[in-house]
Amino acid sequence: MGVRTVSYLLEDAFASIRSAKLLNLIAVTTIAISMFIFSVFLWGVANLDSFAARISKDAQLTVYLRDDSTEEQRLSLLTTIQKRKEVQSVDFLSKDQALQEFRKQLKGQEAILEGLSQNPLPASFEVRFKPGFRTAAAIGGMASEVGKMAGVESVEYGKEWLDNFAHFLASLRLLSLFLGVGLTLSVTFIVANTVRLTAYTRSEEVDIMKLIGATDSFIRWPFLIEGGIQGGIGAVLALAATYGVHHAIILFLASSKFPLLQGISLNFLPVGYIVAFLAGGTILGLAGS
Repeated sequence: MGVRTVSYLLEDAFASIRSAKLLNLIAVTTIAISMFIFSVFLWGVANLDSFAARISKDAQLTVYLRDDSTEEQRLSLLTTIQKRKEVQSVDFLSKDQALQEFRKQLKGQEAILEGLSQNPLPASFEVRFKPGFRTAAAIGGMASEVGKMAGVESVEYGKEWLDNFAHFLASLRLLSLFLGVGLTLSVTFIVANTVRLTAYTRSEEVDIMKLIGATDSFIRWPFLIEGGIQGGIGAVLALAATYGVHHAIILFLASSKFPLLQGISLNFLPVGYIVAFLAGGTILGLAGS
């Protein structure tokens, strides 16, 4: 297909859009609204993923030791943990160090501990994990094995919280999949019907083009391009609206004095998401047309 032919097809597609402004405006607006709903949801999932990545850096396994554990048991336990591929670092916290840390956490209420005749806190190993192993499954698997070793009193890693958060993220991803399927069907349906109406309004022109020898593919291309333009513009408008929502929420968080909202960091969609979203809108427009 030559440059002149491509230029003609593009001009024809834009001319068709201009000739049915209201019809195309309704189609683009409807596509933009559909894609906006999905893009806002995608923005939420992306930020939750980012939040999960940030808090996973602090994921750790605390191994509490028995008071009667021997030095040999502790050394064996330390060596075993350090050799595991998922472990990034292991820190030992003695009973005295544990009590000092607990005093710091009390912040002015240290008098509570004055009546203690002995230190009730156990010594422990604090295990941190390498990226890629900071998941409930990986930490839980190690906790199960380490908890059975000699000298170990118990293990703690926030199992219930990690499991619930992992299930929450999995549910959101599943919901985003269903929304994506719904978006695909709705945008395809909207573009298909818009192009069909456009084709009806240009039926006489199409008949004339056939009489002078135009091929079916040559006639189809302007309609395909028109659908792609509708999908692409709808995706751009949806992203612009989503960015507006993103910016509004950031301003709200910055001005809010509610303690739980302090320090929350939000990011717009990653570049890869944006490119895929725009390409997806255009492709859906082409598919519908």
